[in-house]
Amino acid sequence: MGQVNYSASKAGVLGLTKSAAKELAKHGIRVNAVMPGFIDTPLVESVPDKVMDMLIKTIPLGRIGKPSGMLSKCDCSLSIEFDRVSTLRTM
Repeated sequence: MGQVNYSASKAGVLGLTKSAAKELAKHGIRVNAVMPGFIDTPLVESVPDKVMDMLIKTIPLGRIGKPSGMLSKCDCSLSIEFDRVSTLRTM
């Protein structure tokens, strides 16, 4: 189902995020990544129902995410109250 490229790209983003966070922390720069899974967007709407049903079965919550749910994750990682958090991983 084409998951090799998807998994490899997520691993690459996570590795880059961790490395950048370690290197830039001494300058007071935080590095975070938000890497959502399937989110209800126009792109996902083009996936055939049969394929979507198979994909949803692999998601522990049994549903795709909503864009509004991702907003709170981004707000959290950018918030000044979380100034001690780096490499926050949200998937």
